[in-house]
Amino acid sequence: FKAEYADIKDKKMRKEFSERVRGILNLTQSEALEALDTVATKRFEDILENIVLDGLTFSGESMLKKYLPETKEKDIYTVE
Repeated sequence: FKAEYADIKDKKMRKEFSERVRGILNLTQSEALEALDTVATKRFEDILENIVLDGLTFSGESMLKKYLPETKEKDIYTVE
């Protein structure tokens, strides 16, 4: 990524970077959910799904926030 997105200060480059990383994170999250389905996790199923669904989403969006262009839309992951 570092070589491909060397000019990360450019708004267009930041947007492309963010979209690509978000896609990779979504794919990873999807694969983690599929892996959870193959494991017998009845006792902790809700907790593990919460970590994969909410935790990964929140962490990824928090990390990407510094690369995203300014927006007037409310960030649904902002803790108030």
